[in-house]
Amino acid sequence: MKSSEEQLILLKLKKDSGLDHPDSKYATPAMYNWVKSLAMIIDSSDDFSHENLVKLYSGKPRLKEDEDAKFIALTYDNVMMALNYHSSLKAMLNHSNHSDFLINGIISWYYSIYNSAKAMLTANMQPLEDPNHSTVAQRWYCDFVLTHKIPAPFNIGVSSLSKNEEKALDYKEDAREINYNLYKNPNNINEAEIAVKMYLSGVIKNEREKVEKRVKKDYKIEDFRKKINSIKRDEAFVKSRHIGFLNMAFRYRGKANYRDALFLTYNIDALPRQKELIKNMVKTSDAFLKLTSYYLYYRLPKDYWHMLLNDLKTHSTLSENGETLYYQQKRK
Repeated sequence: MKSSEEQLILLKLKKDSGLDHPDSKYATPAMYNWVKSLAMIIDSSDDFSHENLVKLYSGKPRLKEDEDAKFIALTYDNVMMALNYHSSLKAMLNHSNHSDFLINGIISWYYSIYNSAKAMLTANMQPLEDPNHSTVAQRWYCDFVLTHKIPAPFNIGVSSLSKNEEKALDYKEDAREINYNLYKNPNNINEAEIAVKMYLSGVIKNEREKVEKRVKKDYKIEDFRKKINSIKRDEAFVKSRHIGFLNMAFRYRGKANYRDALFLTYNIDALPRQKELIKNMVKTSDAFLKLTSYYLYYRLPKDYWHMLLNDLKTHSTLSENGETLYYQQKRK
């Protein structure tokens, strides 16, 4: 049985009452296809191999056991939180009705990645006493993406909201040539890479709208038709913060908490792709934990990473224990 939008009572009530509502024709496929595209890029890449991650993260001075005890403790704390969320997400694959867990799965996916990023930052001696999502996203982008320490697809981003930055993504002509957009299921790496860039463009658009509202309020202007007003807006775009993968993931989590995710569980048409979405979230969370693990292995004092893994194997009650945190190289 197919579910058309006309058959969804809640959507009909919203339309009839004039309330804002999502368009499932676009919202649902985009949520599936972005995560699938991330997973496809990871599967096709050698960047997450043991050899490449060792090359990427070895050589950085290690933290000192006594002097950096605070950062070491915070790193362990964030790793444990990331593992909790990852284990929760992975356990959802074992249930027959994925609708019951899908929205919580997206939230678990985000917080697994978010806490992994925080672990990398604390190991990099970034004080995060009162962190928020935006601060973590900015610092992680500056410390790791801009220094070329993050493999694709997690290294995607722009340095500001300026039109030139978005233009540099350079995907629109390719998308037109192959007639591809984010609402179509990606079938190859070219389409997957385009899809990831398209999702970033959507996040940029959303952030620009926030900046425009602020500029209108600050300068008491109604629109940007006058050149002086558009200059103020464009200057604000240039001065804006970086937008990267963590911002994209946060935006995705927001969609799960609010209106767009409704159609992931409130539409029979969505059922065939639910398990696929969870599998792709597990794959991307897994890859992010893997690069985090290799970074921490080389950043923490010698043998400390193995000490954490052994502690988890002994004391953790999670289905996913220290083996999920990789780094199989023997201690030297």
